[in-house]
Amino acid sequence: MLFVLVSISVSVFAQQSHGMVKIHFNRGQSNIDTTLFENEMSLKLIKNNFDSIELNQSLHLVKAIIVGSASPEGSVSYNDKLAMRRVGMIKKYIKQSVDIQDSTIISVMVGVDWQELRNMVLVDTLVPFRSDVLALLYRIIDEVENGYKGISQLKAIESLHDGESYRYMRDNFFPKLRATRVFLLYEKSDTVQIRIGDCTKEFNDSTQNLIDSLSRMAMPQWRKELDTVFVYDTLCLVDTLYRNLEKSKIRRIKVNTALKTNLLFDAFATPNMGVEFYIDKNFTLGFTIWSAWWNSDKIKYYHRTYGGELEGRYYLNLKNRHKKLRGHHLGIYAQTLTYDFLFGERAKGYLSNEKMWNYGAGLSYGYSLPVGEHINFDFSLGVGYLGGVYSRYMAKDDCYVSDGLFFRNYFGVTKLAISFVYVIE
Repeated sequence: MLFVLVSISVSVFAQQSHGMVKIHFNRGQSNIDTTLFENEMSLKLIKNNFDSIELNQSLHLVKAIIVGSASPEGSVSYNDKLAMRRVGMIKKYIKQSVDIQDSTIISVMVGVDWQELRNMVLVDTLVPFRSDVLALLYRIIDEVENGYKGISQLKAIESLHDGESYRYMRDNFFPKLRATRVFLLYEKSDTVQIRIGDCTKEFNDSTQNLIDSLSRMAMPQWRKELDTVFVYDTLCLVDTLYRNLEKSKIRRIKVNTALKTNLLFDAFATPNMGVEFYIDKNFTLGFTIWSAWWNSDKIKYYHRTYGGELEGRYYLNLKNRHKKLRGHHLGIYAQTLTYDFLFGERAKGYLSNEKMWNYGAGLSYGYSLPVGEHINFDFSLGVGYLGGVYSRYMAKDDCYVSDGLFFRNYFGVTKLAISFVYVIE
């Protein structure tokens, strides 16, 4: 059984802070100040946790992971070096306090913990211009996660509303970001437990898989034989460590938009184009338009229609959430359209023009079949209601004679699609 005993954990989410302990540092400093916050108690807790493993003969220490971070003051490179020095001081303290091999210790530098700063702002309604601050922090987090570190992130915060928001965060939040955390992995059987305070979670997995998950969040040059790793996005080590690591990996797979065309419409000479946007948690929103304007008075042929459809979908691929816009899906849709159909002199025509829009709504089910990395074929069937005013007419000599207006009140199949889909990641 693998246990994760958290003596100091990364408090990524504010609601997970109960039972967590950190070693805090003064601004720009890497020396341990036992008078700062609860550092003296935290250092004792680190040693006590090591001792509790050593005294229990059924347990075996696998890894000690030290995570260092800094507040936003200073450049990216400065904060990385500062976080490294802070981790080095905690590592030195551990080696002086317990008998441990260097190979057992993993050092992790996250630089500035922007996501933790964002979470602090989210729960504090007193932050000046809070919505603007959150928008800026979301932008910074997105840039950092995509590897772009060229902007002066601190200056962007300082210049916001003449620095009023910055001064509040500097006084209330930044001291909490200058911290180093430690947690211990130890082994007992085949079950992973992640314990923070009195809260315990279990996962069936191995020690190596947990460590591999850490490595997947790091810079590409890190390898298992190295002792130090830089991580430029927030490391999630809360009471659901493994699950949050997997979520972090999933966020790198971005599926934003899909372009599509209904091949059945195309087969009937009705050009159409649709776009589908992935929103969140397997929900999408799509919009499709079509337009055909073919006519010939000579042979009494009219094939004219235009309209649009708005559809919200939920994809059921719960076991493969990274495969967005694929698999079974349920939907709800609304339609509006006009039409003018006549196929020959003796045929009866049906007309619903711009003054007589038809409208409908319904429920859909479908399956999106992947045939390539970016290519899907989507099969969809919808059942619902279609209503509106229309007229019937026939061609007579050079005129068209209508036999009246009628109201359509139809329940049944109102949507049928076999679509070619190109997924843009």
